[in-house]
Amino acid sequence: FLLTPGCFKQDNVKRAEEAIASGKPNLAGDFFKAEINATLSSGKPVDPRLFLNAGLAYLKGKELDKAENQLEDALSSLNEPTLQAKALNALGNINYQKANDFLDLRNVNEARKKWKKSREYYESSLQIDNNDKARQNLSSLNKQIEERISLLICVIKGKVWRDLNGDQKPQPIEPNLD
Repeated sequence: FLLTPGCFKQDNVKRAEEAIASGKPNLAGDFFKAEINATLSSGKPVDPRLFLNAGLAYLKGKELDKAENQLEDALSSLNEPTLQAKALNALGNINYQKANDFLDLRNVNEARKKWKKSREYYESSLQIDNNDKARQNLSSLNKQIEERISLLICVIKGKVWRDLNGDQKPQPIEPNLD
């Protein structure tokens, strides 16, 4: 469902709020995005809270790439520390989810990259205004990702050798295998 460019701001925002209330966060994100596009096409500056709201709506709807783009746009223009911290926390949540998705695919290397990025966003959020949600998310991230990664990593110990005489015991004349 796309809005025509001529919709009034209050209509788009109102429709976005209604979409959130009716459990349709992706539609809400689309309404916020429609308002952003309408504002840009009119040559007026976009209220950075529109980017933040669009990003949060898309995040709630699990459209992580759309959410990330909107939140990065919000972050580049927000100058209110509380809202900056909220955007950073949400970006941390996106990377946290992406890390979990990579772990589901057993891709530990990519999961670690997203985990690191998530930590950076949460820590930045904490530095700005001591955001309690970011603190809780960081704690959860540290615990869950470490537990999930350690479950995927196996350690094998022992000796491997060529058992020439078949007695299942290493003998000095039996070579080790690497």
